[in-house]
Amino acid sequence: MVVLDADVLVPILSCDLLLCAFDHDLYQPVVTPTILAEVERTLHEDFAHLNPEALARRAAQVAQALALHTHADAPVTEAVAGVNPKDRHVAAVALATKADFVASNDRRLRRQINQLGLRTRAVTGDELMVGLHTSQPDTLRPLIDAMVAKRVLRPVSRAELLGQLAGLFPAFVAAVGLDG
Repeated sequence: MVVLDADVLVPILSCDLLLCAFDHDLYQPVVTPTILAEVERTLHEDFAHLNPEALARRAAQVAQALALHTHADAPVTEAVAGVNPKDRHVAAVALATKADFVASNDRRLRRQINQLGLRTRAVTGDELMVGLHTSQPDTLRPLIDAMVAKRVLRPVSRAELLGQLAGLFPAFVAAVGLDG
């Protein structure tokens, strides 16, 4: 199980890659209502120049895709006291669900979770994808093909998609060696 922090679900391409990997049964995601609310709030704050209705639809699509993997917010206990207050909810649900990983691009949160001594390891989205490639190498080419197939706007080719993914997931794209 992988707790997905809001910051890996806000960039559209990152979210699409992680949700597509989930659709291909490469891992089991975990989110909470608080994480999903943070996704929606961040979309509206960071992309205020975009249509707010479109942003709300995007947040609703993410929530719908993860509906069966949305867990109740876990109680914040002393076990996660070493995590900054704004992110304790992420560590708390990781502890409550016995998640293997927390995927977050927040360096401080990853460091704090990794210092707790839990079985859960905090990694970047890129590190998560590299790990999935290492453990299930034959599944990633179809995943990329599925992402290309569902695109109606650019990027539409495998090379274009991989070029854009390389900006967010450089180690994953390099490790997979998908050359378009």
